[in-house]
Amino acid sequence: MPYEKFGEVLKALMQKEGLKISTLANKLGVVEKTIGCWRKGQNKPSNRNVLLQCIEPLKIAQHEDGLEICNQLLQAAGYQPLDDTEARKYCLQKPKIDWGEKPHVHNLYGRTLEFNQLTQWIVTDKCRFVTVFGMGGIGKTALVAKWAEKIVNEFQYVMWRSLSKSPPAEKILSEAITFFSNATIELPKTYDDLLTQLMNCLGKSRCLLVLDNAESIMQSGTGAGQGDEGYAELIKRVAESEHQSCLMLTSREKPKRILQEGENYPIQSLQLSGLDESAAQQFFTENEYFIFSEAEQKKIIQCYGGNPYALQVVLKDSKEWPKKDIFDWIKNLEESLLDFEDIEELLETQFERLSKPEKVVIYWLAINREPVSIAELKADIVSPKIRQKAPKIVKSLRRRSLIEKVVNGFTLQPVVMEYCTKRLIDKIVDHSRNQLAIFNRCALMKATTKDYLRYAQIRLILQPIWNSLVNKMGPIGAEDHLKRLLDKFQQESPQKPGYFAGNIINLLCQNHVDLTGYDFSHLKIWQADLRNLNLVDINFAHSEFQDSIFNSDGND
Repeated sequence: MPYEKFGEVLKALMQKEGLKISTLANKLGVVEKTIGCWRKGQNKPSNRNVLLQCIEPLKIAQHEDGLEICNQLLQAAGYQPLDDTEARKYCLQKPKIDWGEKPHVHNLYGRTLEFNQLTQWIVTDKCRFVTVFGMGGIGKTALVAKWAEKIVNEFQYVMWRSLSKSPPAEKILSEAITFFSNATIELPKTYDDLLTQLMNCLGKSRCLLVLDNAESIMQSGTGAGQGDEGYAELIKRVAESEHQSCLMLTSREKPKRILQEGENYPIQSLQLSGLDESAAQQFFTENEYFIFSEAEQKKIIQCYGGNPYALQVVLKDSKEWPKKDIFDWIKNLEESLLDFEDIEELLETQFERLSKPEKVVIYWLAINREPVSIAELKADIVSPKIRQKAPKIVKSLRRRSLIEKVVNGFTLQPVVMEYCTKRLIDKIVDHSRNQLAIFNRCALMKATTKDYLRYAQIRLILQPIWNSLVNKMGPIGAEDHLKRLLDKFQQESPQKPGYFAGNIINLLCQNHVDLTGYDFSHLKIWQADLRNLNLVDINFAHSEFQDSIFNSDGND
């Protein structure tokens, strides 16, 4: 018989699995007589693909030596054995896996589009470098962890490492080389040689290296995405060099110095935003927590930007509250988003990484409370240097996923806006050496803005500052404190442009303090609301007014 060996192997496999001729014939779409001829060695499948369809019904992948059995069957029929890609496709070549600190993810709500996009880039398009970035708690690690578990058979080696403790790049490279080479390579002494050796490994085998929490190795206090030089060189080499593997990063910041990305490029980045409404509502339904109505659920999701971590915190912590407290909280939701310590801490860790110019811009976005254009931001900013760099600063904040681009410009998610407002208030009230500078840098209320926005600024910024000062010092003490700041500013920086004098006037006037005898001479007075103010006996000699409003019979 020309294919006697093939027939023997096929017959033995069918008998071992108890697979009937009729069942296999139905699976392959052939008549039973054809299967009978194969078993007798009289004939073989007409093409290799037909034979490959036998792998699943014969349960070859469940055998310890499944790859060897399959290749034996193929070669006995005169066909080429499986290559590495085919072996992984049919689960006959088990990948070597080192999950390291990869967390267990119980549920992943939504994210179908993002899941499919990663598969397209990495499995189909063979991208070499992919970044998944987004603000803290948005679900970057959960998405990549679930995705990696699903496609693990597309790789020969899969390795996951967390960078949360900022390990040296040399350590990560050494561990990767040891794992990808099955510990058969003596580790080089220098970083350059380690990198070269890693690239050799990535070229010889198809490897997936996931580096989680990459923001930990990026510098804080500078523009977004500027990182450790060792890791920067690793990213550059992996992205630029030809190989068959993939490096994935998850990060709160998109790395800088990334080469060109886009369609048909082997370098891609996925910015993860909040969950859509239907996916986010699963947190409420799956947790069997029905105290919030559907409308309230939608409002909570919107205010927290669909952030999975924030929603989990809200559900977990609010379960411990009396119902009355929950109803009061939802009633004042937009001003109570930071009632959960874990959410505030999450935002604080991200905010502390900002540079001074980034903080100035993000404070202004919180003050404006509605989307603004870059031109409008520039008009608000006092510092010429920061004003000039405003487009770059906005771009950096977008790389950090802290601001959002909408049709009318740039704005903040409600929870980020409340956090930044609280930070600004705390800085103004704090008796720090930078208090004068912060007072001068930002308008606590914009006199010339729309009425409803001005009222919001008074209620959410101006009034809380005054209340905090009164709680600390009493009404007379608060007024005396502002007088001392005014005297100090006049002595140190009388001609300095900014919002200091306007802020003092607005704070005092909104709280019905009599300004008779106050001296604002020689000061720049910006964004002051002077309506209903008796200007007699207030010294405005040589003052320069800008963007301020007066009584209807006065002049702007």
